[in-house]
Amino acid sequence: MTNKTMTDDEIRARNRKIIDQWLAGPEKGVDPWYVPGSPARAVLSDDFVFEIPFSPRGMLKVYRGEEREAFWEFLGKSVKDYSYTKQYFYETSDPYTFITEDEGEGPVTWGSGGRYRNRHITVLRCNKEGKLCLYREYFNPQYHWPETTVDAGDGDTFDYNKERKRVGLEPVPLTREETHRMPRLE
Repeated sequence: MTNKTMTDDEIRARNRKIIDQWLAGPEKGVDPWYVPGSPARAVLSDDFVFEIPFSPRGMLKVYRGEEREAFWEFLGKSVKDYSYTKQYFYETSDPYTFITEDEGEGPVTWGSGGRYRNRHITVLRCNKEGKLCLYREYFNPQYHWPETTVDAGDGDTFDYNKERKRVGLEPVPLTREETHRMPRLE
């Protein structure tokens, strides 16, 4: 058996397919990536990390394992019919790292409800096995919450555990370090 080493172009092409599968908007009747059992989850590594460095106080900035699943469960109950309205994809010199820029929107149940609209810059990284291992989303914090929920840019008024209770989920224990500190860029 020959052990062929992949070129950077072959690695980039393989990883691009993985990223495209993850980012593809679900067809009607197919669950988005944050819903358990979604087909998009097949591309994730076992140690997949979801980061939101600009999340408001009271929310984690880095989600792994159980915390990630709890956050995605919250999204599944509180974000309905989210879709990208524009999406741009950028390759980097590193065949494992990609950047996207997008705009998206969808109705949410946070607070008194409303429509979430935002712009995102996302860094996505695949591991050597061709699985997605990092999703780091930078969004515009001034437009993160629906206009009917809080004033634009006032992230201190969002209470993640209060909103988890509102949608029928248990609160999660969070430490100050987890909710107030930016993750180290790796």
